[in-house]
Amino acid sequence: MEKSFILQKAETNDIKFSNPVLSMTAALSGLGAFGGIICLCMVLMSALSGGNVSSKFFCAATVITIICGMIFVAVSLTFQKQKKMYLKKRKELSKNAVRVQGKVVGVTKYVRHVKYMKETFDEVLWCYKIKYKDGDKYKTVQSDKYLNDISKVLKSDKVDVLILEDKTLVFKNYQLRKDETEPYVKFETEEIEQEAEL
Repeated sequence: MEKSFILQKAETNDIKFSNPVLSMTAALSGLGAFGGIICLCMVLMSALSGGNVSSKFFCAATVITIICGMIFVAVSLTFQKQKKMYLKKRKELSKNAVRVQGKVVGVTKYVRHVKYMKETFDEVLWCYKIKYKDGDKYKTVQSDKYLNDISKVLKSDKVDVLILEDKTLVFKNYQLRKDETEPYVKFETEEIEQEAEL
């Protein structure tokens, strides 16, 4: 079986978009709607089994479920609309970006030790160290984080660095190996350990 050489991102581009207020409202209204549905099911089961059912309670549960459901749908649509606008803006920023030639100069391996009860699990993330020229100065920055071992993936150390209008960076056109026969660029790997308690 041939090994595939890929860069598996730890985060997608749209994960950088966040709206805590909308997220919390959606979560609470979703829980409210779910709770209302559970209440209605219990009322119906009670009625079917011959129990006494208060019509006021049934109406209240129905109204709460409908209101929470409407809020959830409205908030979800608003969130999706804002996320779409965010991604559209990022795309426009990319079109007007300054493109410079960058060079991969190293790899950073982040090892996070997560302790859960008596067990310790290692969460490993990788990123490239990229050097590029911004005006008269050279800068070294870190790429996006990746889930897979990226130390033997590239056949060239060249990468395009896009400097967006808001000064954020986007890295494009990594030259990946196609198979095991292709030579790869050897990078010095820096390992950084982090402790995390759960």
